[in-house]
Amino acid sequence: MSQHPPDLHSADRKPTNWILIGCGGCLGLIVLLAIGLGALVFFGTKAVKGSSFYTTALKAAKESPAVQEELGTPITESAFPSGSVQIANDTGTADYMIGISGPKGQGKIHYVATREAGQWHTKEHKVLIERNQRTIDLLQ
Repeated sequence: MSQHPPDLHSADRKPTNWILIGCGGCLGLIVLLAIGLGALVFFGTKAVKGSSFYTTALKAAKESPAVQEELGTPITESAFPSGSVQIANDTGTADYMIGISGPKGQGKIHYVATREAGQWHTKEHKVLIERNQRTIDLLQ
């Protein structure tokens, strides 16, 4: 008996579609990138929300009678603060905005602080009420 090489053009052979494999690989990389960016945003936001300067800024705004009068109660914060925080050793700066809202409207907390010798010192702490553009200074 002689053996013949398999027929490369037989009906049983399924063609490999390299385009689909390539697109699948690219899609996989895009999904991994999206997951990585999502994790970065999640953990970065969680770190800021757990910081002493964030809780100080939010607590003072929620407890302010002037802010409560403008926004109503309860006052809730937005999911994502924006701004920047830079810390090196025991010094640093924080300058960010926290969106807040209540039954009567929305506003933004603007908080600026510096860190010296491991302690945060508030430089600016205001709430801007969106509907009437009123600014409430929480340092006074």
